[in-house]
Amino acid sequence: MTDPIVGFISDREEQKAYIEKYDQGENVLNQWDYFTTAPEDETPVIYRSINLKNLIGLQYFNQAIKNYNDKNDLFAYQFSVTALKMYGVERIREFSDFLKHNLLLSASH
Repeated sequence: MTDPIVGFISDREEQKAYIEKYDQGENVLNQWDYFTTAPEDETPVIYRSINLKNLIGLQYFNQAIKNYNDKNDLFAYQFSVTALKMYGVERIREFSDFLKHNLLLSASH
């Protein structure tokens, strides 16, 4: 699970506690206040809607990150390329370029 303020939450107990707070409305206003400066501000970009194809792309992006963290650079790059096809946003593009560069560097040594 990913929180827009604190980032990725991997611990199951922390996830459960976070969801319980969210269900009670404790986290909702804090997140909104963090990303806006005035009540009339438009919805922050972090809250944009995505479709099913984009969601699948984000799942592939998460797999790319997991494989990168597990030192599986080739798998990470393959997942990032698929993620980019499903959801061509800047962060996925930049991460895919980073992985490609790393693979090229490791192949040249």
